[in-house]
Amino acid sequence: MNTRPPVSQPARRLRVHAPLAAVLAASLPAKVRAQATTVRMLVGYPAGGAVDVAARALAEALRGPLGAPLVVENRAGASGTLPMEPLKQAPADGATLLFTPPDVPVIFPHVMSKLRYDAADLTPVARVVSFGFALGVGPATPARTVAEFIEWCRANPGRANYGTPGVGSTMHFLGEALGRATGVKLEHVPYKGGAQAIVDVAGGQIASLFSTSPILVPQHRAQRIRVLAVTSTQRSAALPEVPTFREAGLPTLEEQAWFGVFVRSGTPAATVERLGRAVAQAVAAPAFVEAMRKVDFEPDFADPKAFSQVVARQSATWAERARTTGFRADG
Repeated sequence: MNTRPPVSQPARRLRVHAPLAAVLAASLPAKVRAQATTVRMLVGYPAGGAVDVAARALAEALRGPLGAPLVVENRAGASGTLPMEPLKQAPADGATLLFTPPDVPVIFPHVMSKLRYDAADLTPVARVVSFGFALGVGPATPARTVAEFIEWCRANPGRANYGTPGVGSTMHFLGEALGRATGVKLEHVPYKGGAQAIVDVAGGQIASLFSTSPILVPQHRAQRIRVLAVTSTQRSAALPEVPTFREAGLPTLEEQAWFGVFVRSGTPAATVERLGRAVAQAVAAPAFVEAMRKVDFEPDFADPKAFSQVVARQSATWAERARTTGFRADG
């Protein structure tokens, strides 16, 4: 994981800036300025999942810095891509935001052939948090370690499956990578978000799932789901007893991800910069930091320039992965 400055540093670099309503008013025609008072944050996943939890915490922290009302809109389905249509149709004024993991802007353009958008339709605003992923199992399997799970899968090929929040996601790729690394055939069971996958694993309907590490912390503590390993380079502070995949002998499953804020392309650079400063202030807020660390998300702000570099670098990585592994989400 890259070394980064403490969360508090962005706050010390902040300057007082105009409320977003004033920013938008300056960039919109007079006849529509009065309408630019509410900011929408689009989330392509259902309420209660990891993306939604972080999005709502950010929305709460952003209301003050934005100086405008902010509403979160969940548009779940299609592996998180449903918000792209309303985002593309919205004015390029910064009043419609997309809150998403890397899947939509970084991964899908390389593993899906029938997308109705392009990565160029998005402009990065800010990285908000970073996190790892985890493999969890429920009562359908007695496995207590990754090695035991693989042996169980070999002995029960008809039941060897894993759930994810959707096809083409990082978690889908991790399941494929686990199968390739161990020579085990794992059936992918995609869901419209991670919440229902958790319910089905805990209920024994499916054997396992790949999910974000933070969203499985309470499930593991409550002994509803056993987390077998995490994809981060170091053990999770919230799950210190759980090994990393490298410790489990599977270093190819190391993976770190993020949630970030985007706007549609064509949004004025000045508006993107002001939004970035507002997000920096929100991410540095003590209440937001506490809320995120409580569920094992690490506040990890990157401004528009730095975040654009992250997106470009990871997009190149996924292009290479798709080329070398043949991983495809749609056949």
